[in-house]
Amino acid sequence: MLFFNSLSTDHGGNYSCVVTNALGRDSYSSHLVINVPPSLMQEPADQTLEENNVASFHCQASGFPEPIVTWMREEGSKDSFEDERIKTFPNGTMVYLMLKKTDEGIYKCIVSNNIGQDLNKIVSLTVIVPARFEEKFTMKNVRRGETATLKCEAVGDKPLSITWTKDKAEIDFKKHTRLEKFDRDIEKKRCRSAFRRKSERQKYGVDSQCHVVRTLFRK
Repeated sequence: MLFFNSLSTDHGGNYSCVVTNALGRDSYSSHLVINVPPSLMQEPADQTLEENNVASFHCQASGFPEPIVTWMREEGSKDSFEDERIKTFPNGTMVYLMLKKTDEGIYKCIVSNNIGQDLNKIVSLTVIVPARFEEKFTMKNVRRGETATLKCEAVGDKPLSITWTKDKAEIDFKKHTRLEKFDRDIEKKRCRSAFRRKSERQKYGVDSQCHVVRTLFRK
């Protein structure tokens, strides 16, 4: 009888017991399989990326039998994760193509080979939306002496700073008392700005533009 103490993967393989005497020889063979619980060789990490970029999460594991790696989203429906932009590979890597704001959330990597407990690793994906205008240009005709109101609507992560310019020069609303500027949030990632003027002159009759800037605050 053969005994092993503190088995390791190196002990796995084929073993044979051979018996001989003056009349002959015989053998008995046995295959020893060492089952190894899964362990992570490379853990995925949290990522923060801009829209339309590619996110890659690596969850590589070892063990015997070879572990199976499964990715799932912590919140939302199962269908929302079954997207053609999501690619998963046998080595445990998940690639997210052409990121959208709706892809932001918590994801879980599950490693299992039915030996011991499954491994779970949770990561977060943050998608940054750059400041932009969905409508770039508009023209408005107003009679002299009437009230003119111009509006622009910006999309992007908060905080957003919106400024108005005329002929490439920023309008100072504190100096121009006839001008009024109104900013308000209309959705979580959307902001609207408007300015209004009452005048019989045509001083602000051409090339008034709205600009948006997203400001990042770091601790």
